[in-house]
Amino acid sequence: MKIKKEKKALTQGKAMHPFIPLLVMVVLCTIISYFVVPGAYDRETVDGVNPTTEDVFLLLDTYVHYFNNRRPAAALGYKSPVQYKTELGF
Repeated sequence: MKIKKEKKALTQGKAMHPFIPLLVMVVLCTIISYFVVPGAYDRETVDGVNPTTEDVFLLLDTYVHYFNNRRPAAALGYKSPVQYKTELGF
């Protein structure tokens, strides 16, 4: 009898996990914005433009070129990776 009372006392005053209200808020905001903002969840368009696979690959190629040739890296003495390797003789 004593064990049941102690167990009951522990569960009655227990606080809710802090993740649950956050999860509920995110789900409710998502549902509300789906109905309030028309077109917000269209997967086909981004700012009214239909990107193609070629556009995505072109964007990736552009970024890789920037990352390797123009971006100064602090670990490399603020030189681009290509400049750094060229100076090392690679």
